[in-house]
Amino acid sequence: MVSQNAAFCRRGLTLIELLVVVAIIALLVALLLPVVKYARKRGYEATCISNLRQLSAAWQLYTEDYKDYPATLIDTLPYTKSREIYKCPGDFTEGANDVLTRIAGFPISYYNPPEDDPPHTMFRTRLREDPNHGVIVCVLHGERVFNLPPIGQPVNWTGRVFRALHTGSVRIVHVAPRCYLPPTGGLIRARDWELFSDMPCPRDACPERYEMQEAPCF
Repeated sequence: MVSQNAAFCRRGLTLIELLVVVAIIALLVALLLPVVKYARKRGYEATCISNLRQLSAAWQLYTEDYKDYPATLIDTLPYTKSREIYKCPGDFTEGANDVLTRIAGFPISYYNPPEDDPPHTMFRTRLREDPNHGVIVCVLHGERVFNLPPIGQPVNWTGRVFRALHTGSVRIVHVAPRCYLPPTGGLIRARDWELFSDMPCPRDACPERYEMQEAPCF
C-alpha cells in the first residue's frame, strides 16, 4: 500500500491535464486583459485631463500678463515650470505635435488654436461666436486613420477629443473630420475649427468652406 501511494505521488500531470491547465490560464488572461487595458486607459485619461487643466491655467496667466493670447503652447512654459505636463501619457511617440516638439526640444502632445494672419483672427472670431471655446486639445484618445501619415496631424484622428476650455475646465467631445472637394481636385480633410468649438465655423473665419463642396471622408 505504501509503495502504491508513493508511486501515485510521483506521478506527474498527463498531457490532457496539462492542456486543461493551460486552457484555464489562457481563459483567465483573456478575461482579465480587457479589464487591465481599460484601467490603464482610464489612468491615461485622468493624467491627460490634469495636464490640460494646468496648461489652461498657464494659458490664462500668460493672457493676463501680456493682454494677448500665446502664439503656441511653448510660450506658457514659464508659467508651468514642468515639461512633463506637455506630453499626454497616451502619447507613445516622441511628441505627437511634431512641429512644436521640434521647436521646443521636448515632447509636446497637445495642440493650441493654429496661428493665422493677422494673428489670432480665427481665435478672436471663435471667442466672439462661442463663449465656451477651447484653448488646448488632445486628440490621442480617439482613433487614428492609419492610412493618413504623419501621426501628429490632428485631422488624422477621429473620435474623442479632450478639450480644455478657457475657463480651465475640460470637456470630452466627439469630433469627426470634415472633407471638402477643392476646385483643383483631390480631397481636403479639415476639422481645426471643430476641435476647439461646437459652433459652426462662420464665413469670415472659414471662407474656403463656403466655397468648396463638402464630401464624404474616406
